[in-house]
Amino acid sequence: MNAICGFIGRTRGAAPITPTLPRMAEALPVRAGDVLHTYALDAGGFASHAGDAAAGRDSAHQEPGLTVVCAAELYNAAVLREEVGDALPPAAGEAALIAALYRRHQLGCVRQLQGAFAFALWDVERARLLLATDGFGIQPLHYLVGEPGLMFGSRIAAILRAAATPPGIDPQAILHYVYFSVVPTPHTVYRGIRKLPPGHLLTYADGAMHLEPYWDVSYADAPVRLADCAPPIPRLLGDAVRAQATYGGAADRVGAFLSGGTDSSAISGLLGDALQRPARTFSIGFAEADFNEIGYARLAAERFRSEHHEYFVTAEDAAAFLPQLAAAYDEPFGNSSAIGAYYCARLARAAGVDTLLAGDGGDELFAGNTRYVANQIFERYHRVPAWFRARCFEPLLARLPRALPLVDKANKYVRRATLPQPRRFFSYNLLHTFDPRSIFTDDFLDAVDLDAPLALAGDHYRRPATTSMLHRLLYLDLKLAITDNDLRKVTRMGELAGVRVRYPMLDRLLVEHSGSIPAWLKLSRGRERHVFKHAFQGLLPPEILRKPKHGFGVPVSRWLRQAPLRDIAHDALLGPSFAQRGYVRRSFLEQLFAWHRDDRTNFFGDTLWVFLMLELWHRAHA
Repeated sequence: MNAICGFIGRTRGAAPITPTLPRMAEALPVRAGDVLHTYALDAGGFASHAGDAAAGRDSAHQEPGLTVVCAAELYNAAVLREEVGDALPPAAGEAALIAALYRRHQLGCVRQLQGAFAFALWDVERARLLLATDGFGIQPLHYLVGEPGLMFGSRIAAILRAAATPPGIDPQAILHYVYFSVVPTPHTVYRGIRKLPPGHLLTYADGAMHLEPYWDVSYADAPVRLADCAPPIPRLLGDAVRAQATYGGAADRVGAFLSGGTDSSAISGLLGDALQRPARTFSIGFAEADFNEIGYARLAAERFRSEHHEYFVTAEDAAAFLPQLAAAYDEPFGNSSAIGAYYCARLARAAGVDTLLAGDGGDELFAGNTRYVANQIFERYHRVPAWFRARCFEPLLARLPRALPLVDKANKYVRRATLPQPRRFFSYNLLHTFDPRSIFTDDFLDAVDLDAPLALAGDHYRRPATTSMLHRLLYLDLKLAITDNDLRKVTRMGELAGVRVRYPMLDRLLVEHSGSIPAWLKLSRGRERHVFKHAFQGLLPPEILRKPKHGFGVPVSRWLRQAPLRDIAHDALLGPSFAQRGYVRRSFLEQLFAWHRDDRTNFFGDTLWVFLMLELWHRAHA
């Protein structure tokens, strides 16, 4: 998929075709007669003029009074072409289709689009600029209002090259990064540059900017029977797999990530059905047995008779990849499973596959994560009458010696159960485990709002119109874990390996159907993904349906206890450069290394990884 970038404004000369953006547009406000200057980006974030062959026929369209530039895969394009009829020439691409829809629906055109897309549209007559991205931000879009005008880009790097004065690092974004391991929407790591939230439309006209949602996930709390809501799931997911596997003539070069979980296994099976031949599937494994899920992937591959490929990722692979990983992202990115995503995508590319279907989103649609089960367990405490908890049980528990293991466990349970949401959901977080004053320097603390990360999470948690706590948590994870984390991880690593990634689980019709299913059918008596597993019990092997949630983790915590990653982390975090950045106290980092050495859990190692990627990102983007 092409990426896009550009700016709106009036230039003092012809826009050159160069690998960097021009710095010569006049300042806002935009007005009639201004020009939308558009560029296409390669994988490295460099730009060429959108009228150039590098942009592709689908990415740009110009007609009297209207210019559109887009990065779009519209899976309902055939239906939309029928709607606009003669208004669209047969050979016209996606940008021309968006222009025709805009002529017909104006701002409502964006509601007609299904797929992964970002576009900019300049309406000369109304002197109005539109920016939009799809409902999950699969195709991201960033923007900056300033000199030389309103700039936008799929990559932040393009905006930085265009800005007359490159913006500085935002300390608040660094705090968000430490809290979430990513910089969440709408923030970026740079002051003034913002991410366009998923499912939003930005309009700029008459010197004013307006941001509004055009689509969002919604939930229905009405009772529905399992027999009614389960059967449509395989059909909807199958339709999405077929549309995405064949879009753009990709069928001959398409494959699927196969972790061995329910989502990737279902997609792999449906892909074979859609292609009417064995699918090509790709898995990674690890020598560390508790991280290795390759056996389940093999079960699925055998069940579907797929053309299966495997690669075992090592600590040496991770160390060799670190410089590329840090440089690949325009912002600090602390999800270590990006390593696995890259090596899996690279395996596919070597096998001649340039399009991969991924299972991201299924856990957040159908309640597949163990933390949802944990929250359900904590909620049981609130079934005990409040008077008994406050007057009897909790005072008695407070008088018992905490040295007793059972008492200590009970105290921890009560402490977490009584926290309000979403504070409870993030109670494992580093900044809730330790006093932030022991982590960060005084200067850094003076520059940030420590309450802002949880407030951002709270805004997501409270937004859905639902009475279900589970649905609020699913929505929260769709925004933070999917849009801000998993999609960035997999899409960017695919790009780095030369592979485009598509996400059938995030098909709008499937998402809307999942929202109509009541929470108790998704998480039933501690059973994750109840409705999804029921729907696929005829397709998936029983072992996969019964297996506990594993996740797509990478054993970096263990690798950080041994060379070469241990030495890389030690030199990066205890060396002079990270100290000079002024974020974290050296005393805390030294203690973190000691805790990690002595503790067998992954918590301290995963925390070290987040700080390590922050330092390596700074070095790569200095």
